Amino acid sequence: TGGWRADAGRGNSGAPGGVVLEMRIVIAGGHGKIARLLTRDLTADGHEVIGLIRNPNQADDLRTDGATPVVLDLEATTPAELAEVLSG
Repeated sequence: TGGWRADAGRGNSGAPGGVVLEMRIVIAGGHGKIARLLTRDLTADGHEVIGLIRNPNQADDLRTDGATPVVLDLEATTPAELAEVLSG
């Protein structure tokens, strides 16, 4: 037991009492290969995914994957701006 598996939580089958847990998940580097694969898996399971990107030209790719793109440079943003994105 313990540890991470690629199929862990698919369909929220591991939720206590069969409760479906939907989460809002923010992914920094949302256009990366792993981020895009993860986005497709998470949205297929019913989660809301926010993908942080610096390049606005990548937004359509994230939408295609099911994410909501947010153009934000983490190195240049203020803590208040970041908090607004994280809180929705």
